[in-house]
Amino acid sequence: MPEALVILAKSYYNLVNYNQAINELEEWLEYGEDVKQEHIPLLPEIYYYLALSYSNIPEGSCKALDNFRIIKSNYQDTEFYKSGGISADIEQKIAESEKACNGNVK
Repeated sequence: MPEALVILAKSYYNLVNYNQAINELEEWLEYGEDVKQEHIPLLPEIYYYLALSYSNIPEGSCKALDNFRIIKSNYQDTEFYKSGGISADIEQKIAESEKACNGNVK
């Protein structure tokens, strides 16, 4: 079932329905630690799409930044992070999110 929520959230993201993607991904993260431990390989991808979704909504840049930093801090050794230029993308997104977040702080 957790995999289905991730697929659903990615579909919402691809359909430019960022708020619904966020809802699905946040719901997944609310599962207990036992479910998270069982599905650790999904976590970097979940945080990635959560961060991307937040970065596409008004006032979401600080939450996007938090989620990109979670990936960089906790999942650098994963296949997801090392694959397909994701690590470079995350570095770029962190820099962009920092600028946007700092611009939103009053």
